[in-house]
Amino acid sequence: MPFRRLRRGTLRVGKASYDCGVVTNPILTIAVPTFERDQSLSKCLSLLLPLLIEHRKKLELIILDNASTDNTASVVERFLAALPPGIKVKSFRHEQNIGMSENILACVERSAGKYFMFIGDDDMLYPEGLQSALSLLERDDAASSILQGHWPNYGVSREQTDSIEPLESLDYFFFAGNASAAISRTSFMKEALKSFRKYKSLKGNIWPQTFLIFHSIFAHPESPPLISSFPHGAMINENWIVRPDKKYTLRIIEDLLDVAVALRPSVGTAPPPREFFTGQTGRFFEGQIRLVVNRSLRDIDGTSTSRLFWKLAVHRIPVPMVLRVRMLLTRVPRVFLALTVLDLLAKGGPRAARQFLIDLRAQRSDYRAEVRSAPVTGLRVRDFC
Repeated sequence: MPFRRLRRGTLRVGKASYDCGVVTNPILTIAVPTFERDQSLSKCLSLLLPLLIEHRKKLELIILDNASTDNTASVVERFLAALPPGIKVKSFRHEQNIGMSENILACVERSAGKYFMFIGDDDMLYPEGLQSALSLLERDDAASSILQGHWPNYGVSREQTDSIEPLESLDYFFFAGNASAAISRTSFMKEALKSFRKYKSLKGNIWPQTFLIFHSIFAHPESPPLISSFPHGAMINENWIVRPDKKYTLRIIEDLLDVAVALRPSVGTAPPPREFFTGQTGRFFEGQIRLVVNRSLRDIDGTSTSRLFWKLAVHRIPVPMVLRVRMLLTRVPRVFLALTVLDLLAKGGPRAARQFLIDLRAQRSDYRAEVRSAPVTGLRVRDFC
């Protein structure tokens, strides 16, 4: 093969087997965790190759296959065989599937770059976005993270590239967990990984990268994060829309809530602040809740939203009144209704609470009819993976 590694061998950890090579320390590690998507991975790697060649002295690529049974291994081998000399690539493969979360964490553990980012096996990086991020790192290599501040699909555009206060970074809490959206200092990420392992509630969580990113930011206030004015990347096929069932959508929100609660000691707030969920647009969290509510009313898969709503109440997550109404129109425990009424009694008195109950009763039949007839909103994979 044209690409010669200094040493080739097999590293065994537990039941997993890794094919690895030794490389020098680059500025940025780009990790691609993958499973059972050989065609999209092939396209992803082909689009990464020109960037690896252009920035060969600054980049390292890690490919970590989570025990795929399709042609992923062949795709990776062909990619390695076609590499020109001097490109830093490490390829690993688990003998058994260890779950999406653990596969992402394994990428962090094996990163040799000063900074780390991951992209999905169906994602691509924009050349100008990568160049912008590398320029920021070269200009200010003390930052804990670089957060993408440009989200055109959500109407979010922050043009500055200065450092921001840690609390301001919460505006990007949901967005930062998306593939390619954040670049974080690897040493801080590995430090945060030890804290992540201590939380039993986070085992199998689908947002491990979100915990690592924001733990790194709040554990190191001396290294404030930066904001990039360019989007770092996107899905290869932006028209690929999925319609996840309610159970998975519910997990998206629940897992994000669990991460927010686990991060609370680092952030130093009482209940998780609203910015943990809404971001700058203030719409996404509400949209996800509404999708879950719609599917609850249809009862498509028979799962229950009670656990989520109980968590929202217990952790005192600020939820707009319009969403409380929507929640209460589903199969929600009466305790949530009681908490809403008590909240209204405290803020507006008996008249406000009585009016709320009257309005709720009047809206019930109309809203149920509206939801049952409305199409279920589709979500991009990129929105929650």
